[in-house]
Amino acid sequence: MGRVVRLTALAGGFVLVVISAITVISVIGRYTLGMPVTGDYEIVEFGVSLAVFSFLPYTHASNTNIVASFFTTGLPKSVQNFMDAVQNVIFLGIICLLTYSAFAGGIEKFDSNEISMFLSMQIWWLHAFGVLGLTLLGWVTLWKIIKWREA
Repeated sequence: MGRVVRLTALAGGFVLVVISAITVISVIGRYTLGMPVTGDYEIVEFGVSLAVFSFLPYTHASNTNIVASFFTTGLPKSVQNFMDAVQNVIFLGIICLLTYSAFAGGIEKFDSNEISMFLSMQIWWLHAFGVLGLTLLGWVTLWKIIKWREA
C-alpha cells in the first residue's frame, strides 16, 4: 500500500507542476500577446482538486497532517496511540460519508451530462478521481486503525 500511496502523491505533484506551467504560459500569453490559454482557470481548478485528492492518503499515512496535539503531548504513548485510533475511527466514518457524497455527485453529473464552461470537459470524471483518492485515504485510515497497537 505504501508504494501506491507514494505514487499517487507523486502523480499529484506532477499535476501541480503541469498546471503551474500552464498558468505561467497563460499569464505570459495574456500580457504579451493578448492570448491566454483557453480554459486556464478550469485547468487549474481541475488540477488542484486532483492533486489534493492524491495528497490526502500520503499525508495521512506519513503522519504529516496538521494535528492538534496540545492536550495529548504530556500523556503516555499508549494513551496517545489509543486516542489516535479513536480519531481514526471517527475519521474513517467521515471519509465514508465524503466518498458516498462524491460518488453520488459523480453519478448526478454523469446523468445530467454536465460539462465545464470553456473546455466542455465532462465534470463527472473529477468525482471519479475524488472517489478514488478518498477510497485510498479510507484504506490508509483502516490500516492505521488495525495497526494502532504497534505504533
